[in-house]
Amino acid sequence: MIRRPPRSTPSNSSAASDVYKRQVNPSAQVLIGGLAYEYFVENGGGFVRSFITDVLTAGGGEYFDLMNFHYYGDDLVGRIEHLRDLLAASGYEKPLVCTEVSRSWGDRALEDEGELYARYLPQAMVRGAAEGLPIVHWFALGDMGDTWRPGLFALNGTHRPAYEVYRVLSDVLGGASYVRRLSDSEIGAAPLEGYVFDVSRGGGRLDVVWTTQSTVVSWQVEAPWVYLTNKYGGTRFVYDAYDGSVDNRSTFDVGVNPLYVLYGE
Repeated sequence: MIRRPPRSTPSNSSAASDVYKRQVNPSAQVLIGGLAYEYFVENGGGFVRSFITDVLTAGGGEYFDLMNFHYYGDDLVGRIEHLRDLLAASGYEKPLVCTEVSRSWGDRALEDEGELYARYLPQAMVRGAAEGLPIVHWFALGDMGDTWRPGLFALNGTHRPAYEVYRVLSDVLGGASYVRRLSDSEIGAAPLEGYVFDVSRGGGRLDVVWTTQSTVVSWQVEAPWVYLTNKYGGTRFVYDAYDGSVDNRSTFDVGVNPLYVLYGE
């Protein structure tokens, strides 16, 4: 039977220490419970903003290996940077993992359609990879009901749009290694966000790119040809000469939906 500890029991940090030091499996990595770092009490929510700083101040940082958080907003990279800053302010540098990432659109038609989840899922996964997170878990496996439908599966067990884009993401980026963000010179004046991966096919380079505004832009890369894969797995080749000149540069359109761009040799 589990009993409530007396009020004189040491802090949760000390209790965590007792468990940690038993070292049943010395190679195990300990995650702090998933941090809900939004929808705070002062905003009408149920989460305490100071929780993680209180834990770190009490010495709790000594007793977990990975900072674990959940995120349901627009700026995953900003949240990662903020949590790293919180850790650094307490003298820690720890890997981060995100065991829940998703969105909520609050509109029945958008929830039923699922397209915005299908757009956001690969963006979140690629951003997490770019930030070095070893774990990024999409939430959820199944729809949460009729009014919140982020699942890979519908309530009746059929595939949702998020499932299809997750499958394509896994196929295209399976075995890939993250290299860097696209440089300013590569992006130019276009409203683009993009990431470069090393792959073992084509010319060895694959970019994942999308526009940061609801617009379509014409983008040009240095490659004799590119092999484009959209988020649902549709593919096509684009060759250098398609734009009317032969200059070892291939030109194609990029929109708000993530596009996988495999460079040719």
